Amino acid sequence: MRKRKGLKFVQIACLFMILAIMPSAALMPFALAQDQDQDIVLRSTGLESKEILESGLPGNAIIHIRLNRAKELLKNIDKMISSFVPEKALPASVKNNFSGDWPFLSMLGFEVAGEAFSPEYLESLAGISGDEPVSLTFYPQNPATDFVLSIPFSDPEVFTQWVKQVLMPEVFEENTDNDFSYFHVVPSKRSGFQELFILASLDRAYFCGNLMLAQRLQGVANSPTLDKNPVVGKGIKKFDEKDLVVIASPGYIKPQLAFFKANLNPENLRAGIHQKRVELLKSMPAAQKLEMDMRLRFRLGINGVDELADYLEVFSSGAARMLSDAVFNKVNNLEGLAFAFNLDEKYQSMFISLFSEDIKPEKCTQPLPMGEIKSSVRHLPGNFSSLLASGQSPVLSDKGLFSAYLDIVDEEMKIKKMVKPKFDTFKSYVAGLKCNKGLNSKMKWSLATVVNMGENMDFYSFETIEAFFTQLFTQNYNMLLPVEMFPATQSNVIEKHLEQEVRFANKNQSAYGKMLTGLNARAPLLDYKSAFHKKDLGDGLVSMILENIYLMPTGLFGYQQHELINRRIMYHRQEGKIQYLAKTSAAPEVVKDMFDNRKSSVPNSFINLIFKIPPRANRFGTSRSLCFTPDLLSFMSQVENMMSRQLDTYLKEASKALETSDKAEMEEKLLSIKMPLLMMTLNRDQAGNVYMVLPGGIHYPRPKIMPALTSLFDDFNKKADELGGGTFYTAVYPGEYEFSLIQSTEALALLVKSVANNFYEEYAGSSQGMKKLEQLLTHPKDGKQIDDPDVLLKNPLWKKIMDEF
Repeated sequence: MRKRKGLKFVQIACLFMILAIMPSAALMPFALAQDQDQDIVLRSTGLESKEILESGLPGNAIIHIRLNRAKELLKNIDKMISSFVPEKALPASVKNNFSGDWPFLSMLGFEVAGEAFSPEYLESLAGISGDEPVSLTFYPQNPATDFVLSIPFSDPEVFTQWVKQVLMPEVFEENTDNDFSYFHVVPSKRSGFQELFILASLDRAYFCGNLMLAQRLQGVANSPTLDKNPVVGKGIKKFDEKDLVVIASPGYIKPQLAFFKANLNPENLRAGIHQKRVELLKSMPAAQKLEMDMRLRFRLGINGVDELADYLEVFSSGAARMLSDAVFNKVNNLEGLAFAFNLDEKYQSMFISLFSEDIKPEKCTQPLPMGEIKSSVRHLPGNFSSLLASGQSPVLSDKGLFSAYLDIVDEEMKIKKMVKPKFDTFKSYVAGLKCNKGLNSKMKWSLATVVNMGENMDFYSFETIEAFFTQLFTQNYNMLLPVEMFPATQSNVIEKHLEQEVRFANKNQSAYGKMLTGLNARAPLLDYKSAFHKKDLGDGLVSMILENIYLMPTGLFGYQQHELINRRIMYHRQEGKIQYLAKTSAAPEVVKDMFDNRKSSVPNSFINLIFKIPPRANRFGTSRSLCFTPDLLSFMSQVENMMSRQLDTYLKEASKALETSDKAEMEEKLLSIKMPLLMMTLNRDQAGNVYMVLPGGIHYPRPKIMPALTSLFDDFNKKADELGGGTFYTAVYPGEYEFSLIQSTEALALLVKSVANNFYEEYAGSSQGMKKLEQLLTHPKDGKQIDDPDVLLKNPLWKKIMDEF
């Protein structure tokens, strides 16, 4: 039964997609099962035409899906797909069809029907009104059959014929029952759809999964309608300009909360947990219980298994009470969720809104001052490949969730009349803990990024490829440097924040020691303390070090004490209206160089993303990855040049060593030359030419590949810093939390199209080009092995590797 319900749900979704988005299904040459159905045309069954679609639908839906503009979405899909297509690389037959305003639809039309398609043509072909919303609504009793699919039409006759072609009905009839008119459709088994009941107004058809729901639709004016549903009303109003909206309502669940809450009251929870405790202890053998009693008394000071069970019972009861109350309150205050999706040629967006009475802006991160952010962001170091911004965090109550939980446990212990001096000691310790509020709660806003410190690497300073990778791997912790930016403050807020963190940490550690004493517990193996150090480095740069120090009470191996220190190293600098905080183990000179030589220009791609963030956003983050393509190609070119310099130098010195006719002297000279790591063997052919074989049997010397590869990216590299990227943001309104994700495919489309077009023009488009590509990638002597007769000298490292494999 579950499998059949799931299958029906999929069928309904498929019908929604077929009828709403791809009217080309009308081209399928299906014949009707009954010729007498040909004359039936979907006409108005008496439903009123509604200006607001949801005002004509029953209100107790659990999921409502609305496609606002099917024709516009089809146009955007065509534009987006076409932006990726390398038109120069298309076959001539396809290239001729890939033209006009809608290239992808035109090409699809010629492939399917021998003529160009357009959104307007497909719209007229199905008789659908593509500018009006399409909806699919599910109701709670049985969503597999309790659904309404609403489709606007412009031509009833054409629309009817199209519906028949899709459903291939065995029965398509019009019925009237006591002023209730409807169309009854039994699709053929080949179509995969279920029985349907259709009602219509003058311009819209409603496909219902069962007759009872169709009757409710007929009398919808006498009951609450969907537009009065709180979450549907808010979701449609907020996302009426988006392509697709999906709204989920918990309204069906809320009436059942009172029943579940009555069964999960504290008395029932307490009784259920106590019953489990009795059953568990009853099943425990007496000998095992006695052994556990002795261990608990000796190790924890607990008076046996019964006392431990008392503690477990009250802690479990407290957790169950707290969890049930939290779940009930959250669900009861929840109005629902709304998802929206938007698609166009350059940007694709997803929006999620949570509607709940619990969401209050004053208790959340405050909105970002976007004007100040936009003016300050140009002072940020790095290449704007990533950025995270946050508004001021709220200062919440010192009493945390755990303290509230302990209060409930305390109530449970009083009910059981437990002796609780140890619990009171622990509870007092938790209540007295000092928590340092986050730095973001003390700043109006913050910006964070990661700076790539390897951009200015001098490749010519490395003589060998081995030296380069050795330095790269040994200094990788300094390659990426996290930096935060804050508004400037009159007092040293950051310094005071770190000092307070140290002060609170030491107070909490002292309170922890007093608690252990009060519990008669053993001292911990490690003692802990915190410290803060500050040093002025000149030019406004200040180093600040936060230390967490762990001390052993006694030493080992002849030492009297051991100490482990964890350090967080930060560099602070204030300039005008902004201040910076860099967290790194890099040398101060590296940090100072980063600040002094930071970029000041903001790329257009970053600006375009920033301007898509609404004024009330309290957090946002941006990320760009394809902007690194030119840097990556440059890096690969530099590495190839470095490898070539090293290999050419070795070949030159080896050729000089081979000028002697004395074999022993020749071998001695060859072995005195520093051998490249990448060389497998040094060879000399019958003509006396000296060459080497690299891993994979690759002959060297050979042409460089990177200049040819880089040239394919020339068109993209010119615009790489101006296009692409993605961003997310969050915003809080009274009763609403919004999360949105926006992604640009403009850079990726240009990358795919330009590289493919250039590759076709340079190589794949002609036989001369393919020959040029073959000469670039291959060499007649490729494939030489380490045991080849031409070998003069073998690299022992590669010889060992080859022998093992």
